[in-house]
Amino acid sequence: MEHQQNKHCLIIGAMKCGTTSLFHSLSKQCPLINASRVKDTKFFVDQEIGGNWEKGLDWYLSLFPQANGIKLEASTHYAKYPDYTKVAARIKQCLPAVKLIYLVRDPLRRAISHFFHNVLVDKEPLDINAAFSSSGNKYLHYSDYALQLSQYHDYFEPEEILTLNLLEEEKQTESLARLKRFLDIENHPFVLERSNTTQNNFVKAQEKMSLDPNIIHHSTDNIERALKFGLNHNTLGKMIHQCREQAIRFQKFYPFSIENWLTDYDNYL
Repeated sequence: MEHQQNKHCLIIGAMKCGTTSLFHSLSKQCPLINASRVKDTKFFVDQEIGGNWEKGLDWYLSLFPQANGIKLEASTHYAKYPDYTKVAARIKQCLPAVKLIYLVRDPLRRAISHFFHNVLVDKEPLDINAAFSSSGNKYLHYSDYALQLSQYHDYFEPEEILTLNLLEEEKQTESLARLKRFLDIENHPFVLERSNTTQNNFVKAQEKMSLDPNIIHHSTDNIERALKFGLNHNTLGKMIHQCREQAIRFQKFYPFSIENWLTDYDNYL
């Protein structure tokens, strides 16, 4: 039985929604947080697809400080269904009293940011139109927030999962207030320290890829950057249609309105 003072909190995703910023900000600023030695443990994912499940629970627990408090990790692989399955059941089995944090943003911009990450860091072999036109492409699957959360609904109560938006300025203040209540750290000063990893990756890749400077420094809007990168309007229209449908399904799980996403998409149709 897990000691009552040693609570676990997992940031389960979504990728490119501020998971790294939140993990490091909580780790550095909150004395009650005992973060894992590596941010992305991938413990609840099978070893054959890059995870560490077969190493066992003792190995996983050894990654955290022994001090009492909230043991924190952040692994975006935990919200990448259907590529990674069984995760929610395993989390419930090993950590029955865990709290889960799921970060989101505009699903279209998340998908594009993820694509750029793979181009610049993981050597995505497809061009931008092929990547987003392939059937069941992972970029839009991982932006299907309702689908990803549905994997947890059979195992966790709604109050055990906190859904936040930390990257969109108008939602950040309320999201941080909800976060502090969720973790019971309201008496501790906390400021989210953000970093633009997409922009940083573009700068690092500039010499190797001979990128157009207009692409590298156009960091205010990922959709505009994608168009400069070669995304055609036909593909963008299909992406918007899919993201719109996904966002509407997600609304019942989301504490904020999705209207700003839907209205903004109209500007590109």
